[in-house]
Amino acid sequence: MPARPPADDPHAILGLPAGASREEVKRAFRRLAKELHPDRHPGDARRAEEFRRVSAAYRQLNRAPRARLAPHAPGARELRTRLRVELGDLVAGASYQLRLRLARGERRGLEVRVPPGLEDGSLLRVRGQGEGPARDLLIEVQVRAHPLFERRGRELACALPVPLPVALWGGELALPGLTGTLEVRVPAGARQGQRLRLRGQGLPPEGGGARGDLVVTLQLELPRGLAPEERARLARALEALPAERYPRHARLLALARGP
Repeated sequence: MPARPPADDPHAILGLPAGASREEVKRAFRRLAKELHPDRHPGDARRAEEFRRVSAAYRQLNRAPRARLAPHAPGARELRTRLRVELGDLVAGASYQLRLRLARGERRGLEVRVPPGLEDGSLLRVRGQGEGPARDLLIEVQVRAHPLFERRGRELACALPVPLPVALWGGELALPGLTGTLEVRVPAGARQGQRLRLRGQGLPPEGGGARGDLVVTLQLELPRGLAPEERARLARALEALPAERYPRHARLLALARGP
C-alpha cells in the first residue's frame, strides 16, 4: 500500500507536485472527491477520512490569495489590483493578506476584509493605500468557481448523485457544504432531475443578513461494473415488478395501442 502523504502537505495529498497550477489542483480535487465521496463508500471510515483530507487540502491551496497590479496610467486617481476569493468565504466574510508590488519596485503588505455576500466583479476601495498622487487602492474581487456549487445571486445550486437503492427507498446522503457537511433527505421514489430546497444554505446579501437557499438537483446513479450474477439478480427483481409500478411507461403503451 503506498505511503500516506504528509498531513501538512496539500499538494502531496492531492497527488500533485509543488507549484501545480489552479486548474491542475481543481482537476485533481474533482477526481479524488468523486472517487472517495462517502456516498460511494457507505460505512467506510477510512475513505471518509481521506475525503475530508482531500477537501481540506483543496481549500488550503485555494485560500492562498494572489494579487497583482493592473496597468494604470501615470497620475491616475486610484491604484488598481485584483483579489481572488473563495465562494465559502462569502458566507461570513474573510480577511486576506495582499502582497503588492508597486510601480517603482517597492513591496507592500496589506490586510483586506472582504464582506459577506460580495458579488463577483465587485470593487473595494481602500482609502490612503495608493502610491504617489494616487492615494486610494481599488480592488476588484473575483470569486473563484466552486467545484460543486453554482451561484445564482443569494441562491446556490448543485447536482447530487443518488444511488439506485436510495432513490427507491429514500434515505439521507452527505453533501459537503460551504460551512460543513449537510445531510440531504432524499424521498422514496425520487425522480431524475427532482429538486430539493435546503433553506438557509446559500449566501447572504452583500454586507450580511439571512442566507439564501441551496437548490439540489437529484441525479439518479445506476450501478456499474456489476458481476454477471449481480446483474442477473437485479434483472430478476426488476422483471418481477408489475407494469403499474411504471405509470408513465404504462400510459405511453396505452397511447401506442390506441382506443
